[in-house]
Amino acid sequence: MGCPDLPVNAEGGPLARGHAGPAEGLCLLVDLLDAMEAADQRFGLVVEPDALGQAWAVVLDREAWA
Repeated sequence: MGCPDLPVNAEGGPLARGHAGPAEGLCLLVDLLDAMEAADQRFGLVVEPDALGQAWAVVLDREAWA
C-alpha cells in the first residue's frame, strides 16, 4: 500500500490488541504507566474512542504519585 514502515503507536492500541471490551481502559493505563517508567517520562496521555463519536482521555503525572 506504500505506507512507511514506522511505528505510530509502539505499544499498540485496543484494536491492535483484539479490542478487549471492558478491560480496554485498564489495559491502556497499565501499558502507559509501564512505558512512562521505562522511558522515565513524567506525563502520559491515554485516549479511548467510544461509540457515537465520543471518547475519553486521561493525563497522568508520575510525580503526583511520588
